[in-house]
Amino acid sequence: MNLSALKVDTTNTQGRWIDKIPGVGDLRLKVRPAGNADHRRRLDELTRAVPRSERLRGLAPAMQAEVEAEAILDAVLFGWENMEGDGTVGASDQPLPFERETAKILLTDPAYQMFRDAVDWAANAVAVDAGQDRQDDEGN
Repeated sequence: MNLSALKVDTTNTQGRWIDKIPGVGDLRLKVRPAGNADHRRRLDELTRAVPRSERLRGLAPAMQAEVEAEAILDAVLFGWENMEGDGTVGASDQPLPFERETAKILLTDPAYQMFRDAVDWAANAVAVDAGQDRQDDEGN
């Protein structure tokens, strides 16, 4: 396997709408590529902001989830469509508007792990698609 097949484009700063995400029906997410520079930088900043004593042996799972959610909200996830509330988050069976605090709940609450997985899948899809587009443009 050529290493270029594994290379992803992390430079898309606008984000892209992704649909047909496995397991989540008609949910659409607007995301930037996984591993983009802003996400990595923000993750590092947020981790360093945690007191050193809490970082020495690794962050507690809840703190790790919080840091990762903040970094995703700052540099990866920018919107959703076709999402309805469930009564716990948002009004039951009513459109759920994209709001940062709502997104943070969905990214950190283990009950909504499927949403977090969908965000990860979409961000990886954008990275892979952009890499493939670049290869096609180069004639590979």
